[in-house]
Amino acid sequence: MSPTENWANREATSKKPDVEWNKDGKPVIWND
Repeated sequence: MSPTENWANREATSKKPDVEWNKDGKPVIWND
């Protein structure tokens, strides 16, 4: 993933935090 894509992804998830990144840099999925 490019830095631009990563930034865009963070922007998207900041609005709807369905995905967060743990300390290992792995995605943590939050299911409603």
